[in-house]
Amino acid sequence: MFFVGNLAVETTEAELRAAFGEAGHSASRVTVARLPDDQRSRGYGFVYLQCLDPDAVISEMYGRELNGRGMRVQRSHSGRTHALERSTRIVVECPTDARRETLERLTALGFNCKVEHGSGKAPQG
Repeated sequence: MFFVGNLAVETTEAELRAAFGEAGHSASRVTVARLPDDQRSRGYGFVYLQCLDPDAVISEMYGRELNGRGMRVQRSHSGRTHALERSTRIVVECPTDARRETLERLTALGFNCKVEHGSGKAPQG
């Protein structure tokens, strides 16, 4: 999976897929991160490719122009989107057995989970 930054706000998944396709790379999935309120692009996305040489893809695609902007292409650090890694905190308030099962499911989905022992009080709004 590749992180693609510096995208113009009007860039669509189809355009991003086509840009990689023109270079001979067939993407299995393309995602452009969007703002939840109005669905405008956040200026980055992810391209899922099966490739033998990720460094060759990066050197070929980095700086290539799409909608008037040079794409910034790099390997994604993991299978999760960067926005989830930086900003999502999931609080699980439930009995111990259910908490363990929930944490195991989240970990299996690729989330980096850790257990925080709180005061037992309900979180303040």
